[in-house]
Amino acid sequence: MSSSSYDEVPYSKKPYPQSHPDRLAVLATLFGMHPTPIDSCRVLELGGGSGGNIIPMASSLPGSQFLGAELSARQVEDGQAMVATLGLKNIEIRQLDILGITKDLGTFDYIIAHGVYSWVPANVRDKLLQICRENLSPNGVAYVSYNTYPGWNFRGMVREMARYHTRETAKLSDRIARARELLDFLAESAPAYHPYATALKEEQEHWREYADSELCHEHLEDVNEPIYFHRFAEHADRHGLQFLAEADFSAMLAAPFSQETFAALKKISGEIIKTEQFRDILRNRRFRQSLLCRKDIAIERNLTPQRIEGFEIASAARPLSQQVDIQSSKPEIFQLADGTKLTSTVPAVKAAFRRLAEIWPQSISFEELVKAASSHDVQMLAAQILEGYAHNLVVLRSQKAPFVTSITDRPVASALARRQAGSGEPVTNQLHESGLLDDFDRHMLQLLDGTNDRNAIVDRLVKLVENGVLKSSSPGIDALRRNLARAVEDNLGHFAKLALLVG
Repeated sequence: MSSSSYDEVPYSKKPYPQSHPDRLAVLATLFGMHPTPIDSCRVLELGGGSGGNIIPMASSLPGSQFLGAELSARQVEDGQAMVATLGLKNIEIRQLDILGITKDLGTFDYIIAHGVYSWVPANVRDKLLQICRENLSPNGVAYVSYNTYPGWNFRGMVREMARYHTRETAKLSDRIARARELLDFLAESAPAYHPYATALKEEQEHWREYADSELCHEHLEDVNEPIYFHRFAEHADRHGLQFLAEADFSAMLAAPFSQETFAALKKISGEIIKTEQFRDILRNRRFRQSLLCRKDIAIERNLTPQRIEGFEIASAARPLSQQVDIQSSKPEIFQLADGTKLTSTVPAVKAAFRRLAEIWPQSISFEELVKAASSHDVQMLAAQILEGYAHNLVVLRSQKAPFVTSITDRPVASALARRQAGSGEPVTNQLHESGLLDDFDRHMLQLLDGTNDRNAIVDRLVKLVENGVLKSSSPGIDALRRNLARAVEDNLGHFAKLALLVG
């Protein structure tokens, strides 16, 4: 296949939270850099399709400038149409070949290349990293994702089987369907007692999570070149760049290894590139999202609790107790939806996480959190927040996120979210996360444009029920209005918690 495959099967439109400038700025700051504030920065995305990742950034950061460079004419047209619909003035989606980009394009504080490096020929990979050096501002950060060995050894074998099986099928949609059928056949036919069958079953589950576009461009394209991490780091070094961190900070930790394994790993590696490579080997890692910076930047890898003090702090961890005891050393458990837990007996830590749970998804400055926790041991609390961040229990933000949780008389959802709700797409919130809404939520969200108060929202929803657009089992108009009024109030609170409302 060629670049025309992206015209025939456009890549899925979705944001990648791990590539957001705020995530990059936080990690750069943690490691001693001084990145450009995200509300006044320049961002370049390479191979960003129709802008599903970069358009939400531009929508929520109006003081910054964004450029999406994409080769597929169809995807560029789709992106430009969305930009025009939203009336955004701080972003351009432009048809550009990576090989044709020069220094004349200017410098950028953040460069994003998600789903490009492994999926292009060697000369384009070289050019991509050249751009990350020549077009990156002095304190800039580049995000590059790629497939990695050793994890891709087995996955690559499945990919080659799929390409072989579908090699004589011309139509892409038919190739995708035949590839799915093949893996289902292999997963169900392999001897159940054999480890090979277990690996095929795992791949089968992974493929079921793929959209057709993702399966097409991951497993059926002509080029997909995984790489060992140390070779990626060497490639970056040749272009005057160095490894800064992984976009997922928790992936750089010793967990899930035992203390003995971690001690042995530290002994045999001795420096960051070797350490990260051996972690990949032990984890059988398949995919990385690495951050790069200029090689002349001094990176401070000895993280201290003091680094936390300039950030906004947030946490979705909820206390399991109805009443959190912050007076004694009684253990209290705070838990995320995925089951990740923090247990603490320290009153100040319990008070801090109780406060974070109360205000989620809003954040609070570290200084305000210290006051809320009534703590005199600032270093202890900072160390606990850093530990929580390392285990994904805490979110660090470089500044307040652009959403509100207070509900006004005439609530407003972001223009992007309303537009996506109207088209039935997954909706992107102000934290650069996306999710599907049900029919009622989608219709209600579209009404939150600042012109409708609660009564007007209910009136519009009643008409949708009367016209058969929405279904209701309410017996009569009065009951319908009461039920809708309650649903509207509940949903406004729900939308606030989903970070969909703006000021």
